[in-house]
Amino acid sequence: YEEQPKWPYDIITFNRGFLGKRTDELCEAVKAIQAIASRMGHEDLDADSAASPLLQVLRGASPERFALVGHSFGACSIVHALNEVPPELAQCYGAVLLDMWPGPLTTDP
Repeated sequence: YEEQPKWPYDIITFNRGFLGKRTDELCEAVKAIQAIASRMGHEDLDADSAASPLLQVLRGASPERFALVGHSFGACSIVHALNEVPPELAQCYGAVLLDMWPGPLTTDP
C-alpha cells in the first residue's frame, strides 16, 4: 500500500506513482510478448499452449516492430513511458493514443 496524497492534491502528484507503475507494467508486457514471439516455431509452443490466442496473433506480426495502443489513462501512460524510452520499448515504431487524458502529464491549467 502506498499512502495517497491528502486532499486538496494536484493531479500530477496524485498520478505520478500510477504512471510509474504503468510504465513498469508496459515494459513487462512487451518483454513477455517478445519472449513468446522469439520462440515461434519451437515444438514446445504448440496449439495447446496457454499462449495459443497470442500465438495466433504473433504468427502474422514482427516482434521486432510493434506499436503501443492506449486509451485514456493508458494513452497518458504511453506518452509518459516514451518521454524517456526504456530499453524494452526501444523498438516501438509508433503509438496509437485513443481519447488521451493528458491531465497527469502537465501542470498547465
